[in-house]
Amino acid sequence: MKFDDATKGVDEIAEGHFVTIDYELRGNEAYATSIQRNKATLPEGVTNIDTDELLRLMRERAAFVLVDPRPMDRYKQSHLPGAVSISIDLSEQQQSELLPKDKNTLLVFYDGGHGRGTAITSAAAAKSKGFANVRVYTTGRAAWMEASLPTYSTKEYVQSGNVLVIDTRPKQTSAAGRIKGAYNLPVSNVNASLRDLPRDAPIVLYGDEATKALEQLTDEGFTTVTLLDGGYAGWLTAGGKIEKGPIPTAKIKWERKLEKGEVSLDDFRQAVTGKKKDVLLIDVRGRDEIGKQPLIANAINIPLDELPSQETTLPKDKMLYLYCATGARAKMAYSELVTSGFNVKFLRMNLKDIPTM
Repeated sequence: MKFDDATKGVDEIAEGHFVTIDYELRGNEAYATSIQRNKATLPEGVTNIDTDELLRLMRERAAFVLVDPRPMDRYKQSHLPGAVSISIDLSEQQQSELLPKDKNTLLVFYDGGHGRGTAITSAAAAKSKGFANVRVYTTGRAAWMEASLPTYSTKEYVQSGNVLVIDTRPKQTSAAGRIKGAYNLPVSNVNASLRDLPRDAPIVLYGDEATKALEQLTDEGFTTVTLLDGGYAGWLTAGGKIEKGPIPTAKIKWERKLEKGEVSLDDFRQAVTGKKKDVLLIDVRGRDEIGKQPLIANAINIPLDELPSQETTLPKDKMLYLYCATGARAKMAYSELVTSGFNVKFLRMNLKDIPTM
């Protein structure tokens, strides 16, 4: 995004502010026409909660309900410990039925923490329904993961088959019974096996020391690692398939399956280098994230929450390739644009793991 003397509002913002940018395309370049600082505030009677306080509530086993209002597929893939899914995609009646009956129950809402506002919208709805004690973890899942805290995946996500499942228990324990298709990698062997683990694979860990293994992988730069919600015991209780017997000695292998609407890394790279013509690359990260990791060559930045207002500026005679920090918001942006008739695909990959273009 470029700025010039005609850009309005530049002097009214500072580094770290969430802003809304109106822009226009001049040839192949995007120029900002005006910048406004976002002034989104919490609804009346709703208060913020930070990471430390939320952790304290969890550790003290306080009576509260942690609500994840994101789309169900995001919840299944990675959610905070103890969170319940009350997706904003559900009808108002369905959401109401999933909320506790006691209107004095403390409700804490969270989302991805990238300024999309799903948590704030759901918190406002709960307040309007008469709930007296409503809070929002505004920095959300992003801040939780930046603090190196674990998130969890559901049984359904594991069963999707597009994940790498690792049993961190001792070999003899795993031989007695393990999740079907899981690899055995005792926590004591994790550091020695780092080269064998694909960094672009969603990894789901389970076992008594799975949290320790997650910390080791996170310290080594793995960014898509979660724990299995309920662990092995929960898997058995839910009727998940298991296998027994000797542990295979084959190396860990994982092959990514492209989802509907997903672009391959090779095609994405060709668009970046200019070999693939008539493609517009769009980075849907927040403005504040661009400073930490710049735009890919030939890309423009339109944050996810600004897409609806910017659709009229996007070309329908070009293919749109969307990307973000992890692929999650790119997929959400894809869902919005494809329903509006755009020819669009998304890159489901961690930006830090994309090879140098």
